[in-house]
Amino acid sequence: MTFWLDSTTFNNEAGSTSKIQAIEFTMNKWHKSNRYEFALQWQNVGDGAPQWRYWNPCQTEKWVGVPGMSTFPASEVRLRRNAWHTLVLKGNITANQEVHYQEFSIDGKPPHALDITIPPVADTPSDDHLAIAIQLDGNALEAPYDVFLDSVHFTREYAPNTNLLLPPPCTRMPKGLASIKTMRPLFDWDKVGEASSYNLQIATDQNFTRLVQNLNVTSSAYAPTIDLPKGTTLFWRVRANRSNGTSSVWSRVRHFDTPNPPSVPALLLPANGATVTNNKPTLDWSDSTPGLEHYEVQISTSTTFATLLGRGQGGRTVASQYTPEAALPIGTYYWRVRAVNAQGEFSQWSAARSFRVL
Repeated sequence: MTFWLDSTTFNNEAGSTSKIQAIEFTMNKWHKSNRYEFALQWQNVGDGAPQWRYWNPCQTEKWVGVPGMSTFPASEVRLRRNAWHTLVLKGNITANQEVHYQEFSIDGKPPHALDITIPPVADTPSDDHLAIAIQLDGNALEAPYDVFLDSVHFTREYAPNTNLLLPPPCTRMPKGLASIKTMRPLFDWDKVGEASSYNLQIATDQNFTRLVQNLNVTSSAYAPTIDLPKGTTLFWRVRANRSNGTSSVWSRVRHFDTPNPPSVPALLLPANGATVTNNKPTLDWSDSTPGLEHYEVQISTSTTFATLLGRGQGGRTVASQYTPEAALPIGTYYWRVRAVNAQGEFSQWSAARSFRVL
């Protein structure tokens, strides 16, 4: 990390001088609602004892002296103004994903030992945040105070250790309070850096001994291509994989209840590819059960149904047939139907058919 120190007088009274008595580096790691922070204070103004602290919102602040700081020469505790300075923190990531800082150095001078450990958490963190304050010594004309630097450049370099576990993915949906309306819900989780693929397991028991699906996917989201079991409590989890075969531990287990939508309608008439002379043809399909409330009908000039015909040329009906209210111009049309119950749970779309109006 590099920072620029200028020669501003900082509102001193005439004749006063301000010497940089301390520099404080504060590193934050944000994990959802938890914040893990440490501050490295160099030549503390308050009691003259160079210290660093590690702070955790779940415990009282701890202040620990940095070994050897009391013997620092003046050249190391006074920083030149109108110059760039460099702070280097070195450490490693442990097997259980702790971040362990072990030494620091200023402007390339000999390093000094630290022992700061940032604990791991299950949720994927955002990037580190860095704040820096220069602390000025007081004299007869002024009191000590902090001045925050604006020109700061922070870079993080590391050599990946492929023997370490990847962090587990943070699962997003579906989850317990979610309202699932379809038999093929989207499974979504946070992307994990360095992961080349993910294992997704869906089961009817929380021990995952009765698997419904056991998949390897490359994306951090997946939508089933076949229906899940109806009216069932399902459990799911995911883990991240590296290309070298190592994997993270499993994510937290989430559960959800699948819906019990009506059956998928089977289209009857017109026959697929038929030509009709009536510009308001009646579309007919089989009845869906159980608990049907209405059907949704889509008519389009596109095989992908990217654009749908407007009002009166598609919509909903309680009967298992539908006649467009507005005439269809000459051309080829595609249509499909799905069934919906009173809870808003819906079947998959039927297989599409086409017909031509002359």
